[in-house]
Amino acid sequence: MSESEKQNLNVLLIVGDDTVANYSDYVSRLITSLSNDTYSSRVVSTGDSATDFISRMDVESIKYPLIKTVIFKKYSYTKLADFVAKSKPDIIHALSNSDLRVTKKLASQFDIPYVVNYFKKPTVLSRFEVFGNNCQCVFAGNSRIKKKLENICRDSKNKIKRFEYCTFVDDKIACFDNEARLASIAVVHPMESIREFQAFFGALRHLGIDGYEFMVALIGQGNQDMACRKLVQNMGLSHLVSIVGDVKPLRKFIAGADIFLQPWPSKEFDSSVFEAIAAGLAIAVPDCDGDVLNKGDCLCFDHKDELSLYGVLKELLDNKDKARAMARRGQEHFRDQSSDSNMLEALRRVYFDAIDSYAKLPQKSF
Repeated sequence: MSESEKQNLNVLLIVGDDTVANYSDYVSRLITSLSNDTYSSRVVSTGDSATDFISRMDVESIKYPLIKTVIFKKYSYTKLADFVAKSKPDIIHALSNSDLRVTKKLASQFDIPYVVNYFKKPTVLSRFEVFGNNCQCVFAGNSRIKKKLENICRDSKNKIKRFEYCTFVDDKIACFDNEARLASIAVVHPMESIREFQAFFGALRHLGIDGYEFMVALIGQGNQDMACRKLVQNMGLSHLVSIVGDVKPLRKFIAGADIFLQPWPSKEFDSSVFEAIAAGLAIAVPDCDGDVLNKGDCLCFDHKDELSLYGVLKELLDNKDKARAMARRGQEHFRDQSSDSNMLEALRRVYFDAIDSYAKLPQKSF
């Protein structure tokens, strides 16, 4: 793109229900950042929740499909294509891999590049799912997803980048801000495997035996929900652990806790740790790979080792001043990295590189 063209970047965002459910603050900040004198954005919402969310924002948008029936499929896409033709986007950004089918179709029809956020666990089929002819960048949710994608998609590994999450950072620190209140631990993890909670529950039992007083809110859902509840009961933890299921918006709920703990490494991108950092909680995670926090801004443990989990929680409960100082450092580090201006500048570079790279490809023959 020429310098004059770069002053008028037009981005088409594709937003689905899963994106709004899990990353609504990121979506609203992105749309706001792309709505100024230099950039413009239009939005395609691919679900009812996304449509309702986008309708409250000052942005031009269309719902797709308009009517969820097979007989109206062609009509819905025709209306969508008309919207895109009038919008004349320079690039498409799919905010979730679940919207890749319509993204690929639009990019191919209008001969424009696309970039996509990829947050789930990659499989051998990911290279066919993600990398269409028009794909110029994939934002991997975390370093684990990025590494896996690079191994699967070796021919396109130069197009895979780390996703930069952006959210509002609170001014106050939630961690132990009220000494009269019982210490609380927020745990966010899908209930898909009992094994992923056993060491954690064992650590909680030992803390209870040692006389520590606290409460735990276990947030998540999955096919092992009832088995988790039974395990909590069998281990005598019912007075300490409350399983609250899926909570939206997550930020408001966890902001009332002191400690955030992830009991097992997440297979997919998980925004909950970002929201916990931004709210000012002390963070305990199974690995510190530099994705979110520096090692000095959180405590790490071996997720398979009950004593390791016990030691980390004991340290946070025993040293509340240290926990607050750690939460403050985490907030400051995240605030420096996750500003709207930083996010927009990083995206701007990717968008322009994608457009320029696509322009250098051999032209299609129609």
